[in-house]
Amino acid sequence: MLISTRFLAAASALTLAACGDGGAPDTDIAVSDPPSDVAETGEEDSVDPWVLIIESGRWGVLINRAREGAMLKSGADVEREESDVQRIDDNLRFAALDLVRLRDVVCGEGVAAADDPVCAPIQLPYWVLAAPDYSISLNELQARSDWVAEASSALVGVGCKAGEEAVSGTIEGAPPGFCSVE
Repeated sequence: MLISTRFLAAASALTLAACGDGGAPDTDIAVSDPPSDVAETGEEDSVDPWVLIIESGRWGVLINRAREGAMLKSGADVEREESDVQRIDDNLRFAALDLVRLRDVVCGEGVAAADDPVCAPIQLPYWVLAAPDYSISLNELQARSDWVAEASSALVGVGCKAGEEAVSGTIEGAPPGFCSVE
């Protein structure tokens, strides 16, 4: 299977950025403009969508298998005690990454218009993509939690409202508050 040079370059850049020195400041990750050279060179006509569907799906499977392998080697797949800091940090990282996925559904499936402010690129803080550091303070974790709350507020509101509208009158006895969490 041929792997796109652009894809490998992008993956390499993200890998290097995510594995930085660990001491980088807590700054936002810059979002670059989409490349324009594909449309200009006409290369898109030679891309087979079926091959690209298979290739993109394989990346997801490969990444999941690699994560499983790393967890097996480290013992992370075994029930074990994790520190409060580790649990909080993991939860916040997953929430930030899930926020990107929520935005993709809200904007990609037409729940919000493409020009709606909730569909703008999400400026992820450095800590989301940096390797975990479980020696951080609870104050830093609180600041990260505050970022997740602020960054997710509008998108969560749109998604919850969409869910309420979708089930309104369709589920007998459904309680109000589609996204109520106790």
